[in-house]
Amino acid sequence: MTILVRFYVDVFNLPAQKRRGIIDGKQIKVRTASEGRLWVTMPPEKDWVEHMRSVQGRKWHPDVKQWSIPVTEGTIDTFVRRFVDLPVGRDSCVQEQFPQLRRCSPQGGRWRKKCTDALKLKGYRGSTEKAYVGHLERCMHLTGVHIDNMLMPDVRDYLRFSKRVGKAKT
Repeated sequence: MTILVRFYVDVFNLPAQKRRGIIDGKQIKVRTASEGRLWVTMPPEKDWVEHMRSVQGRKWHPDVKQWSIPVTEGTIDTFVRRFVDLPVGRDSCVQEQFPQLRRCSPQGGRWRKKCTDALKLKGYRGSTEKAYVGHLERCMHLTGVHIDNMLMPDVRDYLRFSKRVGKAKT
């Protein structure tokens, strides 16, 4: 077992209720698709609305105060790219239908701070911190899964790949 896997287990393998906690209470929620659209509820944050406006085919429904986006590969990929660092919650059936949403997390981009804080508490050097964060970023990029949604098989796949290309020591 590598140091990276042990670190992953220590820091990110927390009980689900602890991982789901949202610090400021603001979260984007994605609901099941109906009529060929995904329904998105979010607070009226200026930046978030701008992100949503960049999604092709999005539609605002003022009567229910929700956005909807067409269920196409391109629009969902655009949504994920724009919202990957923001807190996005979704129900399990949406995640099963659209696996690319696994790249989004209820925690948003807070994983990096959580990671660096944990490394500092454990007394790791800045160079080790940089290496671990780099590994985690590459792991998320390679697997297409956000760290909060990552499972041990995802980490093992990344480590096998890294070992083959000479990027990780086991």
